Amino acid sequence: MQQDVLNGDILQSEGQDIGGAIYPTVALVNHSCAPNVARHTHGSTCVVRASRKIHIGEEIFDNYGPHYLSNDDVNERRRFLRLHYFFECNCEACVGQWPSAAILRSQPAKLICGACRESVGQASSPDNLESLKKCPR
Repeated sequence: MQQDVLNGDILQSEGQDIGGAIYPTVALVNHSCAPNVARHTHGSTCVVRASRKIHIGEEIFDNYGPHYLSNDDVNERRRFLRLHYFFECNCEACVGQWPSAAILRSQPAKLICGACRESVGQASSPDNLESLKKCPR
């Protein structure tokens, strides 16, 4: 079994083999490279916690291997999952070719208004926040 070990930054966490365990209920959770839960073990207990809002009726997804933020090569992620888990990943991140953390860090952030969902500009640095558009509402 692999568990992510945090080094202060979730984007720089790394998987470490810590042993094996069987959790029949947790084993029923499907994979996504952009999961909505995080799995942690505490002794002989496995805890699954939401990592973002999960809407009523939405499927719960765990991550079996490389997270899309840690690996920008979709084909490499899919190859890993095919070799280790025997399925072709068709999660939202793979199908949508979501960018990795390295790519996201190299581009200015596109900011969206929380009220109207319209773009208010890009934040290339803290200095240009004053120039962002105001909400049109």
